Amino acid sequence: LLGGCTTVLRKKFSATNFWKDCIKYKCTGFSYVGELCRFLLAQPLSDNDRKHSIRFCAGNGLRQNIWTPFVERFNISQIYEFYAATESNAYFFNLDSHPGACGFY
Repeated sequence: LLGGCTTVLRKKFSATNFWKDCIKYKCTGFSYVGELCRFLLAQPLSDNDRKHSIRFCAGNGLRQNIWTPFVERFNISQIYEFYAATESNAYFFNLDSHPGACGFY
């Protein structure tokens, strides 16, 4: 935000419209929490699954068994996962996009 990027906010999350919104607003990245990626994977296959311009996503709570299918289905090249967000005293980051890695301090 400080660097001048555009942010798209929706009043209520919609797994049905998520990729449509990403395409409409030409998004290149998104942030997720917990099960959002699982909700997207649970949607029926669609042409929009790969029509978007998303290159990366960042968040926490992406389970290892969801990571690989998510990357393969939606063609997301980078996932940046962070850990220990609830403690807020130290963070661990998985900047290598390695499924299930605990990250680095």
